[in-house]
Amino acid sequence: GAATERELAELRAKVKAGEEERARLMQAQAAKAELEQRLEVLKGEVVALNSERETRLAHAASEARELRREATEAQEKGRQAEFEHGVLRKVKDALEEKVAALAGEVAEARVRTASLQKQLQAHAAHSHEAPAYAN
Repeated sequence: GAATERELAELRAKVKAGEEERARLMQAQAAKAELEQRLEVLKGEVVALNSERETRLAHAASEARELRREATEAQEKGRQAEFEHGVLRKVKDALEEKVAALAGEVAEARVRTASLQKQLQAHAAHSHEAPAYAN
């Protein structure tokens, strides 16, 4: 009778509650599976980004090494140029000293030449006068 009807109603309610619980569980499992799939996609993206970042870092490090090498070369060339400039300045100074010394020697030689010419002229004039004395 009434007890059996009530028991049946309770059993139906329990079955319905069980089915609803099972549906919620299946939904939760589907949501979990979707989240796990999205997580795998994100992990793949992170791996790709890390790889790209590593590549960029390696490239930047390589560029930095190249720039340092070029800077070192430029410094070395600068030092070499300074050294050569210093050597050339010393050579120029030495040549200027020699030119000045030679100019002094040339001036002295001109003075001696002029003096010798005067002596020769005086001697020549004197020797021309000699025949006049002889007369």
